[in-house]
Amino acid sequence: MSMPHSDRLRIVLIEPAAHPLPGLAPALLAEPRLELTPLDLQPGRLAEQLLERPAGVAVVYLPICGELEAAEIERAVGAGGAVLLLSISEWPASRPVQSGRLEHIQLRVPGNRQAELQAAVEAVLRLGGRARVHGRPSAPAMARPAGTMLPGEAALARRLIAVGASTGGTEAMAKLFRLLPVQLPGIVVVQHMPPVFTRMYAERLDEELPFSVREVSGEALIEPGSIHIAPGGRHLLVERRKDRFYTRLGDTEKVGGHCPSVDVLFRSVAAAAGPSAIGLLLTGMGADGAAGLVEMRQAGAYTIGQSERSCVVYGMPCKAYELGGVEQQADLEDMPQLLLDRLAKPGP
Repeated sequence: MSMPHSDRLRIVLIEPAAHPLPGLAPALLAEPRLELTPLDLQPGRLAEQLLERPAGVAVVYLPICGELEAAEIERAVGAGGAVLLLSISEWPASRPVQSGRLEHIQLRVPGNRQAELQAAVEAVLRLGGRARVHGRPSAPAMARPAGTMLPGEAALARRLIAVGASTGGTEAMAKLFRLLPVQLPGIVVVQHMPPVFTRMYAERLDEELPFSVREVSGEALIEPGSIHIAPGGRHLLVERRKDRFYTRLGDTEKVGGHCPSVDVLFRSVAAAAGPSAIGLLLTGMGADGAAGLVEMRQAGAYTIGQSERSCVVYGMPCKAYELGGVEQQADLEDMPQLLLDRLAKPGP
């Protein structure tokens, strides 16, 4: 009996149509657990192709993989994809593979092509087991201080959490959000990423988390249990109307070299939410968000900076600490309890 289409792992095969890898497509089609969509590799558009056709796993055949192609693949993986690369060349030594969602098979010339194709099928199935495609997990149980309770939904709606990150931030935020209960104020996020990648990242988190996660497309009410991610190439701002908060998109001009900018978001949160807000500045290179976190703290917000030992790059939170914007430094895994402790206290 054949496997139902809905139970198969969806994969995309991207290779040059004029010079495909002999036997690769037939080997993938012969595996009954896979559902294959072939695409012609378009030079200069690899990252877009990886993100335009989301699948359980993307299989890419590039005879030569250089720095540019490796960077495009890493961006797609950072946005939540799983990629198997086959190439004759080695993976660039300057970009060590650090993600469990990226594997590379270097083809030998001459070599045992049948064994290489079998290894490719096994790698796709292995990556497919790592890439979450269906279902949404329930919120994890969190240890809370004895005798304390979080406020009700009406009170949570009058509070706000703002998060900024850059290098290493996609995985840091995903890890942090997995540790949080869904009963939280709305969360607004700036992660330095280009257009398209932010949408894919939001879709990945929406699939993995109990929160409602969306890339911001315009004005929207920020409700408890929701996460709003700034789109690449547009600034994200927050406005207050009576006792509720709303998202708004700003212009496309870079601020401090970034669009979206963490500083722009944090400054708008300081003005709109003041002491009703909590600001988190996570791993990232440079200083974006540092001045904005200072303004949030001056407006009465509770501010947290990620610790050096838990950062991929201790740049943005370090600068914020030096400027006096960080009220509490913390390892990533300790932040959920700090948030819960703060939210358990009566808000303004």
